[in-house]
Amino acid sequence: MAGDVAAARAAAAIRRLLVAVGEDRDRPGQQETPARLAQASVETFAGLRQDPRDVLSTTFDEDHDEMFLVEDIPAREVRR
Repeated sequence: MAGDVAAARAAAAIRRLLVAVGEDRDRPGQQETPARLAQASVETFAGLRQDPRDVLSTTFDEDHDEMFLVEDIPAREVRR
């Protein structure tokens, strides 16, 4: 899967970056950080390959001309 390849490449780059800034990559709690950050980056940048028209074509038929605000949208929490 392309996302897995991108995540693996990103994790390798993040490992190199952490070492470059003096972080001990073998420190407890640090081993999985590159993979976690890589997965977050893959998800964050996934829209780069998406046609904006697919997302921006959604409209709301409301009888006003002010900003529409949606609150309390649930977010997925990842625990490992």
